[in-house]
Amino acid sequence: MAFGPNVARAKARGHDVVRKLYLGKDATLAIVKGNRGETRLMELATGWNLDLKEKIEHVTGARYYSLYIDDVKGERLQALKDMTGVKLNGLFYKPIAKPTFEGTIPSYVFKVQAVGPQI
Repeated sequence: MAFGPNVARAKARGHDVVRKLYLGKDATLAIVKGNRGETRLMELATGWNLDLKEKIEHVTGARYYSLYIDDVKGERLQALKDMTGVKLNGLFYKPIAKPTFEGTIPSYVFKVQAVGPQI
């Protein structure tokens, strides 16, 4: 077994535990495409976590939340590259910067801002 997927699998388990504590065990994340998320690309029930602590980017001063998505099986990568936002509990979050999708560990961190409720 390769090193990268093992690390991603362990991170995914940890993200699931933290997500269940703070967001509830039934929380699902929808990866969407379009200005307000018209096209739903994928729904995630496991392998992700949204850190509810607001952070500030030092260069731009933008406020953001960290969204962690783990891709252990390799089936989420294309949807992550195409996404323009995510929906969670009726809120639409838009990434302020996309991560690089290179490396040996398929675990990605997105900096997202809450845009507002979905209409």
